[in-house]
Amino acid sequence: MHAVQKKIIDPELSSLKDQKARLFSNIAASMQGVPQFIIERQLGHFEKVHPDYAAGVRKALAELAQKAKAAK
Repeated sequence: MHAVQKKIIDPELSSLKDQKARLFSNIAASMQGVPQFIIERQLGHFEKVHPDYAAGVRKALAELAQKAKAAK
């Protein structure tokens, strides 16, 4: 890949990754206080849409749990 192409493509990819991370974080935050069986059911729906979608939300949920645990 040429340097010029890389400069054009990388910011777009970075922006898309940031957008996905924000989406996953927002979904995870909105699931706080929801019973675990409902969260698991919803993650199953996300999995049907795309495995990366479910994985991203799972990761965001784990990060929120880690932050909550560290805050105690």
